[in-house]
Amino acid sequence: MYNMTTITINVDTETDHQFRETVKETLGEGKGKLGHAVKEAFELWIKRQHERAMREEHIALMKKSFDMGPVTFKRDELYD
Repeated sequence: MYNMTTITINVDTETDHQFRETVKETLGEGKGKLGHAVKEAFELWIKRQHERAMREEHIALMKKSFDMGPVTFKRDELYD
């Protein structure tokens, strides 16, 4: 079984209403449905943040690898 914690958050009324309605339409009504949806939303948000960080890291590495400075070639090096 999971260790559980309680989180108290404040969201605007419209967002709360839309979220609860979407949970009801998607998962139905009943004990634990709202918590399940919130957990899924948290996990998705965490995943997106990790993906964003990895994407930014990869972009920085690509920019660094393409910054080779001035490159010169001799004609015979270009044609074998």
